[in-house]
Amino acid sequence: MALITLARKISKIIYFILLFLVLGRALPRPEIYLDYDIARDICHFLFGSVNADTMYDTFFYITLMTVLSPSGVLYIATIKLFKIIRRG
Repeated sequence: MALITLARKISKIIYFILLFLVLGRALPRPEIYLDYDIARDICHFLFGSVNADTMYDTFFYITLMTVLSPSGVLYIATIKLFKIIRRG
């Protein structure tokens, strides 16, 4: 019984990672949809100074949050749907 639970947890982790990677490849880079002035303001808020390295870090964090949010929502929705289908 414990082995089945472990296998389900591992499969859920693998599913989330795959979902994260697919959405990361499907969404465009933040330089395309985010204005540079907004990114500069976020960079100044996060790091206190604006230079090339901190701007690169800011765009990375924006990309990470942009991909992580829909991945989490889709993961929760599909897991709940799988539970409903299994029980019903």
